[in-house]
Amino acid sequence: MQIVDLQLPRHQLSAQMAAMRIWLDEHRLEPTSFVCNDAREEVRVLVTFSLAGEARAFADRFAGRVHAAPSAVASGLEPADLVG
Repeated sequence: MQIVDLQLPRHQLSAQMAAMRIWLDEHRLEPTSFVCNDAREEVRVLVTFSLAGEARAFADRFAGRVHAAPSAVASGLEPADLVG
């Protein structure tokens, strides 16, 4: 499992989420989970993919960071548990 971590300015969230959905549809990709956590100025978005290549392509397109999550899977944590 690969998690893409994005930090989005709050005022861009709606436009960025729409762009993500379009991009995912165009590439026929379906993340396994999608979690948002509000902060003061930014929103942290964690998008989980089963395949590393899909996660890397998404991260490259949306300026995210990819994290492998084998320890989270093994420990039974959900992506929401990784949001600080």
